Amino acid sequence: MKGTTLIELMLALLISMLILSSLTAVYLATKKIIQTQEALTTILENSNIAIFLLNSDLKMAGYMGCAAQDKNLVIKNKMAWESINKNKIQPYYTSDIKPDSEGFTVYHADKENAFLLRAMLTSSLLYSSDKPFFSEGDLLIITDCKMSELFFVNKVIKENTGIQEIIPEKPLSQLYGQGAKISRFDIHTYFIGKTPRYTAFNDPIYALYRLDQRSHKKELVEGVNNMKIDFTEVKNNQVVERPSKEMNPESQIIGVSIMLTFVSLNAFRLQKNEYIYVSI
Repeated sequence: MKGTTLIELMLALLISMLILSSLTAVYLATKKIIQTQEALTTILENSNIAIFLLNSDLKMAGYMGCAAQDKNLVIKNKMAWESINKNKIQPYYTSDIKPDSEGFTVYHADKENAFLLRAMLTSSLLYSSDKPFFSEGDLLIITDCKMSELFFVNKVIKENTGIQEIIPEKPLSQLYGQGAKISRFDIHTYFIGKTPRYTAFNDPIYALYRLDQRSHKKELVEGVNNMKIDFTEVKNNQVVERPSKEMNPESQIIGVSIMLTFVSLNAFRLQKNEYIYVSI
């Protein structure tokens, strides 16, 4: 009778093991490539979103409602932003920020603006166009491109015609004419903070956060582990670049350089730095 010898059986097992080992190696290599590609794609998407958001806000820094505003624009009611013409952007430090990371606050009028439909007859009432719609508690700026004023909204009454009657918390310092622009005044603070989530390696996940003028905190992009900032300023008629910690409220900032560190959140560890420079 013909049968399988022990040598033939061992040879068949060896060949099977070699094939299985090769298939396992191919599988692991393919899995690693897929994980790497997923990590790179996620990092690329996150970096594009973060850079777009930061760029958009930083390019607006110091905008006071007029594209061709007078360089000697006077802010009648300076409120907490006494020297905003100089300090369009400021370093930001708080316990919420990830250690060894940095943050910043940027000040500017919003892109969308309404118009004063009638010349003001009283400093406590403004008749505005219907869009954008303002709400109680909003911080607004009104400007005729020579004078600007910041004020909080006490009440908004919307007429049937769409006109908004805006009542400020305090009377304005002057009467503005028809056509003056009214916008929300944005104070946005960006920093890296810890989320309540963890990676596959049980590491805490960090994200880029934004605080608005009402101190509302919003997570923008996850997987951002660090932010380092250098400011370009004019000092003694010279342009110099300084790290964030060396800046002070009187610094005349004309540019911002930001390095963001992005990390993957899947089972494959990957890290990438992205750089932004914005002239203000």
